[in-house]
Amino acid sequence: MGVLTSPDLDDIIVLGCNACASKTLVFSTYVDGAFTLLGGEPVSKVAWAYDGERFLDGVYQVTCGDCQNTVFSVDLCPRCHGEEGLDKALRTENAFPMPAMCSGCGAEEVRYVAMLPAKVAMMAGGRAEKARSTHELHDAGAHGCRVECKACGVVVEVRAACPLCGRAGAIRARPG
Repeated sequence: MGVLTSPDLDDIIVLGCNACASKTLVFSTYVDGAFTLLGGEPVSKVAWAYDGERFLDGVYQVTCGDCQNTVFSVDLCPRCHGEEGLDKALRTENAFPMPAMCSGCGAEEVRYVAMLPAKVAMMAGGRAEKARSTHELHDAGAHGCRVECKACGVVVEVRAACPLCGRAGAIRARPG
C-alpha cells in the first residue's frame, strides 16, 4: 500500500486546497507506462498501464492547480518507501536495460513497462485528466521494471531491488 491511502485521497478531494479552497488538484505520481520496443528502441508512444490502485500507490505530491500550494507531499520512494528514495528515483538513470530482443525466442519486438513520473489533474467533481509525463525512456527518472514478449510469453521483471531507487531487499507487493 502506498503512503496515500484511499480514505486520505477522499479527504483531500473533498477538502481541496487548504490555502485557497480550490477543488482543482494536481497529483504527481509514478505510474506504469508500456512501450513497444523494436530492436531495443522505443517505436510507440506510451500506453498507460495502471489502474486506480496503482495510480494511488505512486502518489508522492498533491498541489493546488490554482495557487500551487502543496496539499500533500512525501519524500519516500513511491515503490519501496525507502528514505530519500523519491529524490534518487527522480534524478537517476534507468538501470533495467531495454533489450534488443526477447531473451526466450529472439523476437525483436517486446513490450517494455517502465515506471514514469507523471502528473494528473483532477477537477472539481472528481473528473481526472489522463496522465501526462515529460519523461522519455532515456531520461533520468524513468525506470524500466518489466519486459514481455508477445511471441513466446517470456516475462522478465526487476526483482532483486526496487526499480525506482535501487534499494536492495524485500520490496512490498504492488496493488492490482
